[in-house]
Amino acid sequence: MPAFAVPRPLEFDDEEMADIARMTVRDYEESVRARTAWNDQHQFYEDMFRGKLPPREGPWEGSADLHVQAPYWLVDSINVRLIAITFTQVPQVTANVEEEDDIEVADRAAKLVEWHLGPNRMNARERWGRASKIRLIHGVSVSLVSYVLDTYRYRLAGEGVDMPFIDREGVQVLDVDGNPEFRRGAEEEMQERVYYQGPVIHPLEFDDFVVPIGVMNAQPKRPSNPGGADWAIVRQYEQMTLLFRKALYGFGGVPSYSDMPH
Repeated sequence: MPAFAVPRPLEFDDEEMADIARMTVRDYEESVRARTAWNDQHQFYEDMFRGKLPPREGPWEGSADLHVQAPYWLVDSINVRLIAITFTQVPQVTANVEEEDDIEVADRAAKLVEWHLGPNRMNARERWGRASKIRLIHGVSVSLVSYVLDTYRYRLAGEGVDMPFIDREGVQVLDVDGNPEFRRGAEEEMQERVYYQGPVIHPLEFDDFVVPIGVMNAQPKRPSNPGGADWAIVRQYEQMTLLFRKALYGFGGVPSYSDMPH
């Protein structure tokens, strides 16, 4: 792994800061226009799917106002076929190699990816199915794929502390006088274990994602991807405790977060 340099603050003169401010205002105004156009367009698609369209002005007075709705079960039927095409292939994941020395490594990598896609891991079939249904209604869908470390915490006790004595059926044991029996336990100790570690996929609803008008994809715009996006807006809500945990796991040792509860 490369050893990255220690982050350092950037220094700008007055002219550069003025340019950055103008660019920020321009990008903000463009994002407002893009979000308005995006929501208007895709809300219309959502209303078409649900059969909720306002009265249409026809080409002549008294012309028919007819909208033939594609029923929801038709979308589901097509979506089932799309999912089956993708997730019933055997093997599900393959790799193309150019040298014989890479065959074994590529095979292990393909099996690892296929294992991660399984229902006990990222459950990709169900999540991809949701993204596919959004795509059938709106013509486009976006999903976030990230790597997470999810943990859980629990308490342990051993010698040194009086603990209620519970039998195998979960009932508290009483002595001959009818008083609860206790056993000696240790000082309480918090333990943390890994609940899930690996990739996750999260489909976004059509109104939770906005890109600039006219882009071809949501990847960063660069010489090798001229149709990409200069910016992308993802609307989400997360509790502060989850944000702090992500900050600690993603940026370990950040002083501003290290003393906060999580």
